[in-house]
Amino acid sequence: MVTFDSGRRVAQAGSDFVPASGTVTFAPGETTQTIRIEILGDTVAEPPLLWGEWGLVSFSNPTNATLDTSTLYGQGLFVIIDDDLLPAPP
Repeated sequence: MVTFDSGRRVAQAGSDFVPASGTVTFAPGETTQTIRIEILGDTVAEPPLLWGEWGLVSFSNPTNATLDTSTLYGQGLFVIIDDDLLPAPP
């Protein structure tokens, strides 16, 4: 898997999150995995695009499996919730 940014109003690698790459391994019968992405906080109140900024994780080269390319073409979506826009706790 590889994280990447794709332009304006989208989470930017290096300023919003730490770019990453690696291998995701599924045991037989497993259908989900968690991928951790390190978020870099800021104090900028970005406009709410899906209530935060979003980015993509690209998956490729499966072994003994197939990628569902019917939606998002083997990519996953992550959303960084902009806590600068949330009301302060009471």
